[in-house]
Amino acid sequence: MNRLIIALTITVIWASAGLAVPEGIPIQYMDERGRVPMSTSERMQLAEDRGPYSRTVIVESGTDADKVILLVEEDINSAISSALSTFQTDLQNDGYDVEVWIISGGSAADIRSDLQAEYAGGDLVGAICIGDIPTGWVDGGYGEYPVDVFLMDMNGTWNDPDSDGLYESYSNGAPEIWVGRLTPTYISFGGAAELLNDYFARNHAYRTGTLSLPDRALAYEEAFTGLTGYLDNLYTTVVRKTSPTGTNADDFKAELLNGYEWVHLISHSSPWGSSFHTGAPPAGAGTLNNFEVPPLDPNAFFYILNCCSNGRWTEVDNLANIYIWDSSYGLAALAQTKVDYTNNFQEYYLSLASGNCLGVAFRTWLASNMSMEDGAVLLGDPTLRPRLGIMNSGFGSGTSSGSSGFDSWLSYDLTDGLHTQGRVDTYFDPSSGEIFAVSGSSDPVRANIIATHFDNDSWAAPIPVSNHEYWDWHPTVGGNGQGKVWTAWQSMQNNHEGYDIYVSEWNGSSWINETILTNGDPFEVEPAMDGGNGHTWLVWQKWQNASTDIEGVFWTGSSWSTINTVSEEDGDERHPDVAYDGSGFGLVYHARRNGNWVICFRDAPDSGPFGTETVISSVTENSRYASITSDGSDYWVSWQDDNGAILCSHESGSGWTAPEIISSSDGCVRSTIASSSAGVITVMWTFGTSELRCNVNAGGVWQGYYTALSEDAVDDASLAWSGTEFWAVYGRRDTDLQWDLWACTPDPVGIEPTNPSTGTQLAVSVAGRNPFWSSVVLSITSPSPASLQIFDLSGRSILEREVESGLFTWNGTSDAGENIPSGVYFVVVSNSFAVESCRLVKI
Repeated sequence: MNRLIIALTITVIWASAGLAVPEGIPIQYMDERGRVPMSTSERMQLAEDRGPYSRTVIVESGTDADKVILLVEEDINSAISSALSTFQTDLQNDGYDVEVWIISGGSAADIRSDLQAEYAGGDLVGAICIGDIPTGWVDGGYGEYPVDVFLMDMNGTWNDPDSDGLYESYSNGAPEIWVGRLTPTYISFGGAAELLNDYFARNHAYRTGTLSLPDRALAYEEAFTGLTGYLDNLYTTVVRKTSPTGTNADDFKAELLNGYEWVHLISHSSPWGSSFHTGAPPAGAGTLNNFEVPPLDPNAFFYILNCCSNGRWTEVDNLANIYIWDSSYGLAALAQTKVDYTNNFQEYYLSLASGNCLGVAFRTWLASNMSMEDGAVLLGDPTLRPRLGIMNSGFGSGTSSGSSGFDSWLSYDLTDGLHTQGRVDTYFDPSSGEIFAVSGSSDPVRANIIATHFDNDSWAAPIPVSNHEYWDWHPTVGGNGQGKVWTAWQSMQNNHEGYDIYVSEWNGSSWINETILTNGDPFEVEPAMDGGNGHTWLVWQKWQNASTDIEGVFWTGSSWSTINTVSEEDGDERHPDVAYDGSGFGLVYHARRNGNWVICFRDAPDSGPFGTETVISSVTENSRYASITSDGSDYWVSWQDDNGAILCSHESGSGWTAPEIISSSDGCVRSTIASSSAGVITVMWTFGTSELRCNVNAGGVWQGYYTALSEDAVDDASLAWSGTEFWAVYGRRDTDLQWDLWACTPDPVGIEPTNPSTGTQLAVSVAGRNPFWSSVVLSITSPSPASLQIFDLSGRSILEREVESGLFTWNGTSDAGENIPSGVYFVVVSNSFAVESCRLVKI
């Protein structure tokens, strides 16, 4: 086994280079959006929800060649059938005998049993999991983690003495077959079928030489140097970066745009981010987070991620999977689902250099490293070989411009610096009249929490809430409606193999009285909070024994209650959100019910427990990531479906309205919802990676979605009503690839007067709502009749009138009698002495 023990690595670096000593501890988890590692019980509960095991062989092998079995999730089979057929043909052209199994229900043990029977018959060399195909889980010295080696081991013994679905031990001999995994199920940037179809098209383009990158490799050693030498056996050109003062998040992102077939990264990491904190500056060198990858669009085909838990594909928007599914080039990544160890991958690189495919090299490498690398997973197509592409001599930087479109919200930067900010939550405190916003931050290193507040005049400079040595993520902020405001978050500070919930209170100038609310082995994550009338609910998601439930604590008016079980139905419950409606609380979450993810609702009186569960989304389609608000009488909930559309439903009488699509049919993720004091509902979401879009419900009618902001790249926003206007706080990437915290609000009056003090008293302003939906009221001041013209963005005049001082109502039609489309328009009022203007936004 070719391995450097962490302690030895530290000694070598310290003695030979005199550089900062790596910490030499298990790499910890981090995520700008707050996702955290799931435990085995989650996955086991999912297996129970799948129903009885069914295997249908739709394509049987017909030759004596090496056999590859495609294990295809039944729910997506029909939607990918055409692309799957092309993929099957590509494998056959490579000399494989291909068999297709359609899998429904059951467990990883069921699949392994069938694979063992096939292996006993001879010729089986590997299998590819396509869709959400279950795997084994281990409960070892590194916590609970998924292991595809369970499906690769054809003759070993796996022991689960307490029958909890977690294997405590196994005979760790060499695996007999390879397994690769194409599982975009937990990617929020698109539906699984859509992502698979795109992947198979990209895969085919690579195989046929129409998709290529420069024939070279990048070795990026942030933490432990000297471990990528065997890469030189595979590529003749290797760009190697090892300087502790030069390896940082910005430089790595820049390198990902330079074009490499192969990238080998060694970094302190998590399922959702890679942290660069060895060397200068001493406070750290930034974090590459999962949400930064899609707009970056790395120019690389293959990855080795020697990064703790980067390969934990069971997590939402897992980083290794993001490299594959949300990229124009990504094809495969070898990564770990657990805490990693340094490794030089000698067997892997030498096997590839001899002409073997990724799967054979993976199995060969594992055979020599099973004792420490059992959590390794090969994401992508294992039948691929590197260096098939043809070098494109005209290859450029790969940077793409952001989407175009008008911006109808004004934006303000809250941070500007080295560290990544993102994953925001907001809360309006009616007692102080202030909006509070909390965010994840990589300042000063790894992951911490920062907070700011808006006093209806300006945003305060963000200040730290926590600065633990280990990961603080997914903050929420809320209060009791009577002046008490808290922020809560998940932290690994107290337990390096799990997360606990911490809470801190605002005292008017700083965050004080940090308290840990949970303690123990379960992973408590994804907190959400809201309250009123002196009371507050703080809820979160708990992972334990491979199952997820919802728990919480209640602020009684003087203290936090003991932990309450809020929902523990059969099937998993995830990502809770909570809202106060003036007399009680509403709770939403997505849950696995009868094989599908659905949006569920529970309500609670002001001082009582939550009631029974109501499913408010379609029971036949997958729905996730719900957000809830109240208009003072009814709850409103928005969420996304697997196709990438945003839907909304609200209480109506004793039930809920049918879900209504309020966005485009795809490309939309992570909605946030808020209500004005007058009951106007605004929903905002991220479209693609570069736009924030909105839809507004006024008078019970959705007005049509529009672009609020278009940026180089944006992260999900959180909405709040300030008492007079809506505000959204979000993460934004600038052209220097830095992510900062920004706030935005609808443009209330448009452009300032161009000639504010002429003595002629000519003025025009918006007297009503702007943006507007059907009509808008303008206030005109003029000592004599004036000319009013309205222009679109192209400069075309669409309306011309003679007006006098007073109010002028425009019904949104042109002089030709046509209804104008959504967009930005300019009002110009002029007389013999002056010209004044303002801007309108039609939505």
